[in-house]
Amino acid sequence: MQQKSALDHSVNDPERAVELEKYQSLISTLKGQEEFLLDENGIIISTNLEAVNITGYEEFEVIGEHIKLFYSSEEKEKAEEDLKRAVTLGQSVVSGFRVKKRGTTFWAKMKIKYLTDRSSRVVYKVSLQDTTHRALSNLRVQTVRDEYLAIFNNPFVGSFKFKWNDYRLMRWNKKASEITGRSDSDEIYFNQLFSFEDDFQKFVTQLKIERKVEGLKFKIKTDKKNEDRWAMICASYFVQQGFAEGILLDITDQHNQMIELQRVNAELDNFTYHASHDLRAPLTTILGLVNLGMMENEMVAIKSYLEMIRNRISHMDLLLKDLISVSYNNKKEVSFETFAIEKETKEIIRDYDYPGNKCTTYVDIVEQEEFVTDAIRMRTILRNLISNAFKYYNPELESPFVKIKIRVSKSHTAIQLMDNGIGIEWSHKERVYDMFYRATSRSNGTGLGLYIVKSMIEKLNGQISLESTLGYGTTFLLTIPNQLERTKRKLLQSASMINIF
Repeated sequence: MQQKSALDHSVNDPERAVELEKYQSLISTLKGQEEFLLDENGIIISTNLEAVNITGYEEFEVIGEHIKLFYSSEEKEKAEEDLKRAVTLGQSVVSGFRVKKRGTTFWAKMKIKYLTDRSSRVVYKVSLQDTTHRALSNLRVQTVRDEYLAIFNNPFVGSFKFKWNDYRLMRWNKKASEITGRSDSDEIYFNQLFSFEDDFQKFVTQLKIERKVEGLKFKIKTDKKNEDRWAMICASYFVQQGFAEGILLDITDQHNQMIELQRVNAELDNFTYHASHDLRAPLTTILGLVNLGMMENEMVAIKSYLEMIRNRISHMDLLLKDLISVSYNNKKEVSFETFAIEKETKEIIRDYDYPGNKCTTYVDIVEQEEFVTDAIRMRTILRNLISNAFKYYNPELESPFVKIKIRVSKSHTAIQLMDNGIGIEWSHKERVYDMFYRATSRSNGTGLGLYIVKSMIEKLNGQISLESTLGYGTTFLLTIPNQLERTKRKLLQSASMINIF
């Protein structure tokens, strides 16, 4: 047989109900709650103010007063609504500001119980508790939480929080999702974000020992090929709570800039060394030839020395021109104008069409559109490539040739330059664009020609590739963007501005 609860017994046992009510009143007193018994009109007929005093009233001051005594003047009518709600629901709990004896307000929790088993005139039982401190504490906690979430979810820095035991991400913001390239809806483990396991082990080891990590850089693991993403991480480890949290900064641009700066510095060191060496070597040779010439009496010998001096001066002049081209490309901004590529190409070829030139030249140029580009850079690119094709022909062939094929479209210009010259060894293919690099002993140039070509093509946002076989020739393929449409848009914008005025 099921045992009945004390409440069930109290329904049919008035004496037990009275005892239970006394017990509950004692509990309320121990909890520091004021209790009031009200009649059907809400008038106070009994209290426990002799044991508890929150509102500042004595018992004799509230007996005979309506419960709305504790409500502010603006909320007197609410007291009646709270009583009616208790009748409808059996009991209700309301919270809000109440008024003490001297007009001081406090945050109160009121429990209003509608008594179905009425003794004498008692209809309502009201328990009143001062929860001001609790409300303020909750408000402070909520404020701190809101501030924390505002910082955590800021749009400029990636924030994260992960469990220490398995590295599972517990929370991260939208920026962290963008930096790592992962969806915030996926279940992700923090170690999965690192491209290299050694970097992650370094991170967690330092975090475990020092309880924090500051400024650690690592490469982010992504699903996209040929995409390098780098981040810097700062984190703290909360041992007792069993989690770590911190921030992520996207340093991909800074990392790439640093790599580029290192490359430029290395290139500058190489440039300074070779430029000074290549300038000083001819001067030393010239000085030696002058001294030898001064000791000669034979005019034929003196003329031979003068010829050698002229050759060295010509080499110096060529080197200085190439150095000027390098400086120009690094410092001068790109400027666009119409470039008559057929006319320019044929003029360059004409410079090499001298008696004794064994190469036959084939030119095939189709200009479907006007070609707009940086004229000075384009002219330098063509001159360097065409001069190389003539310079490094194969003397063992009966019919050496240079073939130039150019197509100009609205979007870009494609240039194919083919020869059957001496060619380039495969081992040199990746280095022919390096500064001062010479791929053959036949080279008497400066070693800057192809470096200048590639640098200028990149400045024009173009591309260059080559195919070469030693002893059979070389083919260069260039694609240069045509800035025709861009120039037209700028002209239209300028015309629109003029029309405004």
